[in-house]
Amino acid sequence: MRALTCCLLALLAGCAASRPAPRPSEESPAAPARALRSSALSERGQAAWLAHVAESTQPGHQSACEARRYAPASEPRGVVVMFHGFTGCPDQYDGLGPALAAQGYEALAPLLPGHGLLQPTSPPGTKLVDDATRLPGRDDWTRYQEFAAKWADFLAEARGTRAVVGMSLGGTVASLAVGARPEAIDRALIVVPFFSLSNDFVKVLLGVAAGVDALLKANPIDPVEGNWGPECEDDRRDGRGGYCSFRVTHVAAVQLSGMEAQRGLRAARSLPQLQLVVVDHDPAVDSALAVDLLREVAPRSRSGRSGVCTYAASVPHSFVSPKDKPHLDKPWLDAFTAATTGFLAGGAPFAEGACPGNPAPPAKAGR
Repeated sequence: MRALTCCLLALLAGCAASRPAPRPSEESPAAPARALRSSALSERGQAAWLAHVAESTQPGHQSACEARRYAPASEPRGVVVMFHGFTGCPDQYDGLGPALAAQGYEALAPLLPGHGLLQPTSPPGTKLVDDATRLPGRDDWTRYQEFAAKWADFLAEARGTRAVVGMSLGGTVASLAVGARPEAIDRALIVVPFFSLSNDFVKVLLGVAAGVDALLKANPIDPVEGNWGPECEDDRRDGRGGYCSFRVTHVAAVQLSGMEAQRGLRAARSLPQLQLVVVDHDPAVDSALAVDLLREVAPRSRSGRSGVCTYAASVPHSFVSPKDKPHLDKPWLDAFTAATTGFLAGGAPFAEGACPGNPAPPAKAGR
């Protein structure tokens, strides 16, 4: 079991522009509260963004978890809101964000509710080394839903192309935004979403024999602590933001949010263009369920060009992030980034089947 646990954690930890280069983020902790330069957001959206940045930079927050705005040098062609993963931070988009800005898009990476706090001086538990107490739990999981709806409202008021991107839990939140205001979003890139956790994730990481079903009702396992293992701490020493530990109740909130995201997509009558990206045999999420859901709702896409592609099982769950496992060679990243900008900018869907930059299968040994 110990070998299986180490293997699972290793897989999970992985969590032609002619335009001028993007400016650095304008919203540093020292920036005054003012209107943004060259923003496609409405005045209300700009005020909300500046307030969110101020909240994410309050004392007690990790500097790597500051909400990020990647701004183009000229008038934006539109707005892309990018949601990070469970226990992660906006720095997971330090690769994709600048690429979108270079293509003329205003790319925003907010900090999800309860994320990004500094480690306490006195560890609160045996495995819980982070101050994860503000993460949404079973009783208040709707904070993720409310957060998604808020940003969907601001997108509805924005100029130009309006899009959402989400990885892991962020994929769930992006889907919740689509379900809340499908008419307000033109395109949505949903990457390895937590529509449902895999039973392997629950059983191996949390030691809950009952699997996903145990997360759907309150029970004594809620306070049980889990963590991502020593590789997560290695990544943090290399500069990655986020948490390395959490409780079962926080995972239950992810599962409940995923179930609501499924319901919202099924209920929407007119959907934006959707692009789903999954990893084959992803140890964290139920990829087959996500693919089936996309196939079910794709006919209701306004563009009629929604699709799905799959990365090989050798690609880690958090493959979008340059900060997760920074020393890992990631040959797929450039191809994925190029395909993403093409999809968000012009609606060019990914090719069906293998995703862009998918690693080639290992050569078979000769006889």
